[in-house]
Amino acid sequence: MAEVSLEEISMVMDDIKTFFQRATKGEVEKVLNVQRTYDEVLQLCGAREDEMNDVIREMTKRVDSAEEAAQPPEDPNAHQERMRKLEEATDACKENIERYKNEVSSLEKQRNNMKQDAESLHVQKRKVEELARREIPRTKHELSLYAHVSKIAWHYEHGNRIQGVASDPAKGDARTFDFDPGNTSKYAIANKLWDLM
Repeated sequence: MAEVSLEEISMVMDDIKTFFQRATKGEVEKVLNVQRTYDEVLQLCGAREDEMNDVIREMTKRVDSAEEAAQPPEDPNAHQERMRKLEEATDACKENIERYKNEVSSLEKQRNNMKQDAESLHVQKRKVEELARREIPRTKHELSLYAHVSKIAWHYEHGNRIQGVASDPAKGDARTFDFDPGNTSKYAIANKLWDLM
């Protein structure tokens, strides 16, 4: 698989966010959560890398100081004590380096998982676009057919109410309707709509 740069992944994530803004709220939330997690992992990787660079610089200073202090003093016991402390410091530095390597490895795995998630979302986006390309024209045609057959012009301004105008071209008649689904059963609404048609 070709190496994907962080900039390309970020561009794909931006495209996916833009696309899913037209999708359902649940789908948008999933994509936004993946983006937030991805951003957090990137920030964490950067912070860990900066921290490791600081630790390496600090350890380099310690090694330089240790080398300066390693000049054999006149007192052999003091020299041996200094050497023991330097060995302890060196061992502690090695442990720190190993711990940071493990953390970096873990962050790399997280970043790779985020790349896979981004690729998966890109594939899902293509599938949704293909589905939309096939289904939207068919759905528009069905809605147009229903409107033609029922001769009802729906008013969608009040999402919690069922409103519109039922026309009868043969009689030259147009009757408005307005039902509250909270106060009227679906069965009663259906019967009243049939009566209007």
